Amino acid sequence: MGCTAAPPLATTATQKILVIYTSDTLRLLPYFSKAFTHRLQRETSANVYQNSMITSAWLLASDDKSKTNNAETWVSIFCQKIKKDINKHNKTLARKTAFLAEREISFLLLNNGQELTNDTFAEFQFWLTVALIDTPKLAFGHAQAYQKYATIQLLNDLESQVSDSTLAKIKRISQRSFLKQKYVSILGSKKCFVFVNGERITTRVVHLPVALKNTLFASCPDGVYSEAFFPKQKTTLILKPVISSQIKDMPSLDALPKSLIAEDNADSLILIHWAQEGGYLDAVVVDTKTFLPQKKAHIPLRLQEDFDRAGDKLMAFLTGTDSFL
Repeated sequence: MGCTAAPPLATTATQKILVIYTSDTLRLLPYFSKAFTHRLQRETSANVYQNSMITSAWLLASDDKSKTNNAETWVSIFCQKIKKDINKHNKTLARKTAFLAEREISFLLLNNGQELTNDTFAEFQFWLTVALIDTPKLAFGHAQAYQKYATIQLLNDLESQVSDSTLAKIKRISQRSFLKQKYVSILGSKKCFVFVNGERITTRVVHLPVALKNTLFASCPDGVYSEAFFPKQKTTLILKPVISSQIKDMPSLDALPKSLIAEDNADSLILIHWAQEGGYLDAVVVDTKTFLPQKKAHIPLRLQEDFDRAGDKLMAFLTGTDSFL
């Protein structure tokens, strides 16, 4: 052990210790996390607890895919490409771009849990409508969507960028699509972060365009769930999360949902990562004001005796004053 002093954990019943657990073997994690949480509470007398919403938010924010494949950026790129094709009177290329854009953005929204502003989503749907306007059956759902999500100001701005003949076609489709929406119920979303068409949803019922293939992504404590659906065919969605890709290492501290943790008003924050396949246990005690690490431990788990003593080592470290183990 090192000799650098660190502040001890809260040890009174009025103090709160928030513990967040992650693992590369999520199926087994609940057995460890529940047992150790109870032990920590028993041996410190503090209010030790977990918060599944904070855990979900941390895992979601730390997903590297969402940083490298930014949906907002790709929507902007595809919109500019479609506009360029339209301005060059190359309808065939505009349609190809639209099909590619629809597939790629749908993939990002279904897999990465990214947010799109309503204006961004509306602009995207508008240019898909324009690109597919000569096939009303394909343009119909996109026309519904941009009407739903666009503000009046954005609507006027977008429609001013196309020819009168194109606008007339859009208006004809718009007459068909007026108020063609249905309510969709989302069941099992209580502890999840849910995104529908890139918009963060906090209600269990949403009003969606019936002819648009809508996307849903949910990040939950026990995994993730995604689905593409047409409201005209399906008005009730039941979230059935599955374990996502394995978490090899502890997520970045920079991705911690600071506002949610502040609202939780915890006196201490402990992050524990159990790498069963990696053969180690990492723990970090984080200052809940500055979100800087105060103490760090790395406990090898190679032999059976390592597993047998891991809980004791972790407890001694957390309740002691050493900064490193």
